[in-house]
Amino acid sequence: VGHRVALVELDAARRADATRLGLATTDRLEQIASNTVVMICVQTPADRTGFDLRPLELAVRSVGAAIAHDAENVIVAIRSTVPPGTCDLACHWLHESNTAATGDAVAIACMPEFLRQATAVDDARRPRVTVIASPNPRTIETLTELVRPLGGAVHTSTSFVDAEMIKCAHNAFNATKISFWNEMFAIGKSFGADPTKVAQVVAASAEASWNPEYGIRGGYPYEGACLPKDAVGLAVHAAAA
Repeated sequence: VGHRVALVELDAARRADATRLGLATTDRLEQIASNTVVMICVQTPADRTGFDLRPLELAVRSVGAAIAHDAENVIVAIRSTVPPGTCDLACHWLHESNTAATGDAVAIACMPEFLRQATAVDDARRPRVTVIASPNPRTIETLTELVRPLGGAVHTSTSFVDAEMIKCAHNAFNATKISFWNEMFAIGKSFGADPTKVAQVVAASAEASWNPEYGIRGGYPYEGACLPKDAVGLAVHAAAA
């Protein structure tokens, strides 16, 4: 959309992939000048011990060290999936690597990506939703203008934690739905039902499928005449099937 973009990637295989897409990529981070937006899109692997933030910390510290001391209006946008509280840590990493990277000169933003693995390029070009969080209003304004040509809804917040939690909840919700229907397919087969037919009808009949506002108000009790008893009843019969 008309911006000058420099791509930095340490992994040779990923650089080759970018080259095949027609994108010029380097493995060297040049000095970062004024009026630059840096988007950090590194991996944040996770296991039973939690997220591994070492690649992100290395990236943030590298960016901080590369920011020119006289630079102004530099935005460092973290696009990786991170646990709540990470962007506050990133502010600390950035300042440690460059003591001039404070105040209005350099600002951190949380701007998580919402990319599906099979359609990542299309999702990046035509995002359905963009989330931007920063305590700095000017940073929010700059990033909003940056992504406006791509379209889609833009949601903003002055709290890093809002954006960090949105991305974590986004992935957890998708995982929950996949896990639920895997379970329903197994149960349906054990009873001799057609799981595909069940899923097609329930997708249209259950309010949780067709009403995006259903069940999203946290703190409300799980009760009523049907939901608790029917969930327990199904679980008992499925266990015996």
